[in-house]
Amino acid sequence: MVQIMAVTPQAAVTAKGPFTMVGSASAHNRDISRSFRIRTALLGIASLLLAAVSFAAAGGTALANGSPDLALRLAPGNPAALVAKADAIMLAAPVTGAADASALATAAARAQPLNPRALRILGYAADLKGRLGQAARLIALSTRMSRRDVGAQLWLIEYSVRVGDVDGALAHYDLALSTGTSSTNLLYQTLTNALAEPAVRRGLVRYLARRRPWLEDFLGYAIAHSAQPSAIGKLIVESPGFLADPAHAELGKRLVERSISDGDALTAQLVYLAAPEHTRARLISPSFASRDRDWADGAVGWRLLETPDGAALLIAGGGGDGLQMHLQGASDTLAKLAQRTLFLTPNSYVFGVQIRSTTFSNGGFVRFRLHCADFGDMRELWSREVVQPGKLRVQFTVDSRCAMQVLEVEMAGGDGSQGSTADIGSPLIVVDGGRHSGSEGAAGQH
Repeated sequence: MVQIMAVTPQAAVTAKGPFTMVGSASAHNRDISRSFRIRTALLGIASLLLAAVSFAAAGGTALANGSPDLALRLAPGNPAALVAKADAIMLAAPVTGAADASALATAAARAQPLNPRALRILGYAADLKGRLGQAARLIALSTRMSRRDVGAQLWLIEYSVRVGDVDGALAHYDLALSTGTSSTNLLYQTLTNALAEPAVRRGLVRYLARRRPWLEDFLGYAIAHSAQPSAIGKLIVESPGFLADPAHAELGKRLVERSISDGDALTAQLVYLAAPEHTRARLISPSFASRDRDWADGAVGWRLLETPDGAALLIAGGGGDGLQMHLQGASDTLAKLAQRTLFLTPNSYVFGVQIRSTTFSNGGFVRFRLHCADFGDMRELWSREVVQPGKLRVQFTVDSRCAMQVLEVEMAGGDGSQGSTADIGSPLIVVDGGRHSGSEGAAGQH
């Protein structure tokens, strides 16, 4: 179920109340909803009131908003205090208190004509009476007086969805988020949930193209909190050129890393390849690259670890590739020092690497290990330990259940006081024309 209205802690209460619900809309509105494939669970006026009261401080003095009764005793006609008290009444009793709240809002409007908060409250009250047209006109007028009243924008979001106007709902999201109010996370949450709906993504593509100021923060929130990060990946892929902007590179890296962490190989690849400088070859080759030194490719590149038990560094090498990995392992430890995520397609392969120099204490070794990294599938494909310089060659097979793999480099420091060190050349994986498994030509394997 896609929900694009703001959710509040009062959801369980308001969902049972007599507020306008999409499920009770006219046949015409149901047809519109089906055409967009959006089935919303709008939570009604009380949700909006909670937000409006929370954000009301922008509309008046601290005394009027924090203690409206006291403010009214000091100044009975204070319009800010009148609307604050009206908001509080409708929050406490959204149906039975509507008449009293309307009276207060009317008094506020008389004291301050076109008071935006008063117009919004009168619009809420009209909606509760089933006068949707009147409510829409009042709240539209409220937004013309001030676009900073988030409660009005929230109502307009709900209204737009109610009549099947996704573009209108997104336009009001844009206005509400552009005010920079404390409603931001509330709106981010519901918009994140709505990304699974293609119509919402199509509408948001235009905002990505226009580089709206709230979008980077929103996408960062969505990447961290979405239950369906694949929907964010679709949005980015459907927004040509978004990752071509260097300012957005970090968002791409974070989404790739989240997808890899979730075992979603397809989304990780699609998002990575959406950046024009990225290539498919990088996804299937474990070779070292200068980009790995500063983790420019994020989780797709080599992750070099530095721990109390050891460290891995990329340094200038003597081979044709120009780089080699230097490994250091502390005494009496076994630690993973480097890893690389790969996206090999089903086939038979050969892995090869040159161990160029070693200084092993007794019991020291380097271990290379490849395992699947799909969600629910962490099978080890192979593991080899090396104890002296030479070439390591391993033949292996990847099947269709293993869409993502992780190559790990571990080092045992041995029992000497100085630990162990090793330098390894850039590894290589190629398709094996022989299509058989095993290992040959190993460098002093265990």
